[in-house]
Amino acid sequence: MQEFFQQFTVIGVEGPKLIAAFLVATVLAIAIFFVYKFTFDGVMYSKNFNISLPVMCILTAMLILTISSSLVLSFGTLGALSIIRFRTSLKDPMDIIFLFWAASTGIVCGAGLYVVALIAFVIVTVSIIIFKKLIKQKEPFMLVLRLENAENENLIYDTIKAYANKYNIKSKATSKGVTELNIEIKANSKTVDLVNEVAKIEGVTTATMVTFNGEYAG
Repeated sequence: MQEFFQQFTVIGVEGPKLIAAFLVATVLAIAIFFVYKFTFDGVMYSKNFNISLPVMCILTAMLILTISSSLVLSFGTLGALSIIRFRTSLKDPMDIIFLFWAASTGIVCGAGLYVVALIAFVIVTVSIIIFKKLIKQKEPFMLVLRLENAENENLIYDTIKAYANKYNIKSKATSKGVTELNIEIKANSKTVDLVNEVAKIEGVTTATMVTFNGEYAG
């Protein structure tokens, strides 16, 4: 059986290398899929995006195997890839990292550097878990207020001080007697009750609190 695999070649790639490359790439691709799924903490989880990660890893391994086998195929493959444009907008930097991770894993597996791919997988996975789960800081809240009685504005700030560790006025707009405030708040155990207390203040018509991590996260 071993002699059969040694004699078996596809596009100039020996059978054992071909099988090993696809096997390792597939196993690591599936592992990357689950790492993304269980460490995702964004607003909306995209199943289709996550599925694209292992597929990209395997396809990249295939391309590297093809390119490494023939100079003619290398130029043909690069020419074909030059017409591809990735137009999907990725707002979360971590999505870009996972895409690069999947593609890099495919490249390394296609090059036959399986130990490098395995070590990199362990290091990247542990790093993601540490930075996203173990030392995760509390995200601030954004308190969005609309009030018609500006005289009670100081009362609003006094109420915030009683329910939050720290606050920062991000923006303030006034038009025809109506004031809109965006206030960033550092949370504590009582912050969840803040929006109810602020809404009771005379002149406050709307009070909305959302988590804030660089974008409104809802």
